[in-house]
Amino acid sequence: MDAGTIFDDRPRAENLPHLLSGINMEYIGETHQALEQELDYQTFLESELKSRVSRGLYSQQDAANLQMLIDLNREHLESLSPITSLEHIFSQITQKISDRAVDLVNFRDNPAFWDRNLSKNVRNCWKTVQRFSYISRVHISNAAEYQMFYYNCDHFVKSLEKKIEVSYNRSRSIDLDYPSVTTNRLNSLMTESLSSFQSMAADVMRLLDKAKHINPVYLRLRPLNRPASGIMLCDYSTKNFSLRTGQHVYVLDNATGSSMATSSAETEESESISVSSCSRCCHHQHPGCANCGQPLSSTTGTTTTTTEITGESAMTTDSNWQESDETPGDVSEVSTTAGSSPESGDESTAHACSHTLCSQREPLMWKVRTLDGSLTVDVPAVTVMINEADEEAISHAYEIYDHFTNMWRESIDIWLTKGVRALTGFFSNLLESKYVRVESQKVFEQLLEEVQRAFPYSDAESGTANLALKELITSLKEKIRRQETRKLNGNAS
Repeated sequence: MDAGTIFDDRPRAENLPHLLSGINMEYIGETHQALEQELDYQTFLESELKSRVSRGLYSQQDAANLQMLIDLNREHLESLSPITSLEHIFSQITQKISDRAVDLVNFRDNPAFWDRNLSKNVRNCWKTVQRFSYISRVHISNAAEYQMFYYNCDHFVKSLEKKIEVSYNRSRSIDLDYPSVTTNRLNSLMTESLSSFQSMAADVMRLLDKAKHINPVYLRLRPLNRPASGIMLCDYSTKNFSLRTGQHVYVLDNATGSSMATSSAETEESESISVSSCSRCCHHQHPGCANCGQPLSSTTGTTTTTTEITGESAMTTDSNWQESDETPGDVSEVSTTAGSSPESGDESTAHACSHTLCSQREPLMWKVRTLDGSLTVDVPAVTVMINEADEEAISHAYEIYDHFTNMWRESIDIWLTKGVRALTGFFSNLLESKYVRVESQKVFEQLLEEVQRAFPYSDAESGTANLALKELITSLKEKIRRQETRKLNGNAS
């Protein structure tokens, strides 16, 4: 990101000392730590800028321009941090899986347990988990494409509005009192603007095409108000039913075993409340994480300290979980063991923890039905992808298309108005002149006819100006005709 691309008439960072060249932020990292380090660096640049201003090395205007860029850099980093902070979730999942494997290795005292060989079953169960991990990439890809589509839409609209403003300001600066100069400038403006609009028209068409392939990710979060078309991403079988990869189903309920009826803000709030009172939940606090509610850290040291403290609490929590899981029992019994009293166990059963990785959280299951209606079952949400077009994305893309065409039409109207005024002034000068020298009367008359067709006076919006132009053209034709008649008569005599 170059300072000159944002403020064309303001100082470029590369013309300043090297300590401030980082304001251009040409490289933005792709990991959460990289963003935190870049944020630390922007904070350092801010303090360095203030120090140099206090010593009189920069003017207040230059400092204000650079401070605006630093604030913009922070905003960019903050917009990327919710994505990169997802890396912590995968670290927690890995920790959870490793913890589960270590716990299962614990020796069991019951000799009869070893009478059956479960090697094949154990292998198949882990393969199922691996399969779930594999198909989760489909959901990640859908989420990424969804977010990127709306980002590209917003970026396109802002770019369009900026280009329209620049084009409008340039068209206003054209002085129509000097036709020869005006024609060149107007021609240059129209050529550049049309080239830019053609490029943006291609971008609009790409957005329209992309919208048709966006997966409606938001339907995974909102309670469904109607059955949605879905597709199984992997095989899923139980003793009572079996669904196969690629099998089409209807998703009847996407909130089974979860509190999805609440909004996302309420979910985050309830999650933080339930986590604070859940003795079995290893809730890692990470800056920049939307679930944790903490902003992106401006100091890397703070993040490290938080991670260490969280790790200790997680180890304590995991040890409690292992102890409670060694003794078979239902959820209420486990909650009673983890809590301080039997009453707290009943409360935990009624209000299960909502944190994603808590072992006490109710599993997120989707109720699906086969197309023939012969089977209605609950399956893990990860196994199903909603297989419908995102109508909201398509509608949004067409709104942008309409906005773009309206802006283009308005710009063309401005150019046409400028063209009519320029031609009117040019033809008026010809009429006022004593003699109009034309190398080819046929070519000139053809030009006049094309101008008349290009600016029809029947148009309600621009009819008055076009009619005046038509009258000028008629008078100019008559003047040239009389001029040629006198010339022929003179030659004959």
